[in-house]
Amino acid sequence: LDFSAKDDTIRLDDAVFTKLKHGQLSSSNFVIGTKALDPNDQIIYNSKTGALLYDADGSGKGAAIKFATVNAHLKMTAADFIVI
Repeated sequence: LDFSAKDDTIRLDDAVFTKLKHGQLSSSNFVIGTKALDPNDQIIYNSKTGALLYDADGSGKGAAIKFATVNAHLKMTAADFIVI
């Protein structure tokens, strides 16, 4: 996925990303790393690989699912996502 954190926004369908609230992604639902660190971390950006993952139960026992790959080392934040 050719993504620019400066110019682009990723739209997440709430029918698929069911644990996320409609609208701008909350910063509490976003983490940069390899896994969720708390129950609210549903969107994970692995800055080393560029993988974007969805973890419906955050740091719970359920596995995260990769839904896209963007460039590595982006300055990505929760503001780059909107739930529609």
